[in-house]
Amino acid sequence: MFVSFSLVRISCLISFILFFSPRSIESINLQKETVVKVIEEITAVSQQTTASSEEIASSMEEQAASSNELAQYTQQLTQLINDLEHTLGEFQIKNEKTGNISFAKREAT
Repeated sequence: MFVSFSLVRISCLISFILFFSPRSIESINLQKETVVKVIEEITAVSQQTTASSEEIASSMEEQAASSNELAQYTQQLTQLINDLEHTLGEFQIKNEKTGNISFAKREAT
């Protein structure tokens, strides 16, 4: 009697496995496909992010170079202003009674 009960139990387990195994395998395959799609999407987003980061880095390098160039031009302009102020310092403006303004070389003192 114990042996026949065990055989019935084994038979039931086999039926259960045969009934649910295809569904389980199908479910696992569907889940696997979903995971693969999600990984592919993550990979695509990662690649886009990398490309955007590279573009930002390139833009930052260009901006830094432009800033350095602007700083050089500013220094050159400052030097020109200083030279002009020095040159103009050698002249004085005379306001004649007529209201005319003219430049004249300063007289040596």
